[in-house]
Amino acid sequence: MMYQEFSVIYESKIKEDFDYKQMADFILQQLRKASIKPQYVLDMGCGTGNASAQLVRYCDEMVLCDPSAEMLTLAREKFENPYCPIFLQGNAVDFEMVGRFDLLFSVLDIPNYLNQEELKAYLKQSWINLKPKGLMIFDLSSGLKLKESAQVGTFVYDDEDYFHVWDNNLIDGRLEITINAFLKQQEHSKKGADDLYERIIEEQVMHLHSTEMIEEEARKVGFKIRGSYDGYTNAASDDQTKRLVYVLEKGEN
Repeated sequence: MMYQEFSVIYESKIKEDFDYKQMADFILQQLRKASIKPQYVLDMGCGTGNASAQLVRYCDEMVLCDPSAEMLTLAREKFENPYCPIFLQGNAVDFEMVGRFDLLFSVLDIPNYLNQEELKAYLKQSWINLKPKGLMIFDLSSGLKLKESAQVGTFVYDDEDYFHVWDNNLIDGRLEITINAFLKQQEHSKKGADDLYERIIEEQVMHLHSTEMIEEEARKVGFKIRGSYDGYTNAASDDQTKRLVYVLEKGEN
């Protein structure tokens, strides 16, 4: 599973520059528009918990779910009483707590890490897990953004104690990513000693999903599409949008 081998590196070095406060303000605004006071909230694909840390105080109970035990371990460190969520290891395609949540959200590309059939399952399970009229809010990298990443090809990041080489290749509607990360071992960093680096290789696949397919599958499940936005702003998405944000409402199946 992605990042399991170097969740700490991801958290400190390579996570996307992302405005979590803006994200939280957007989600709270959408809840107000829908006249929802969230009691029970699910962060699906929570990663290291940065998104939930912004929202946990606004609900009665929050569940953080991620397939990576290492990510959940890092997430736990960001919460303390009285705002302590429930942590569960699981994934988007089969997690089930029927009719439990007022809000389900997923931040930073969860749908891109699912193929089309898995995306359908993610939408279906989310519908099942929401209360009637509950909201599902998620984002994904648009096809434009992933194609631009492929055009960049190879990206090198070099820091004092760490560097990585990030290769992007677009193949048959998916972006194949290989990250070669090198982390300096502190026990070998004393003066006069040769530097020793640990090499960690991470491979990921991000799928390109069209807006037409996402919206069609969401409606099939029973969602009403309340909006599609250009990032976590009030601007509607268009063909230049890099980060698509969807707000869906649970309707009748």
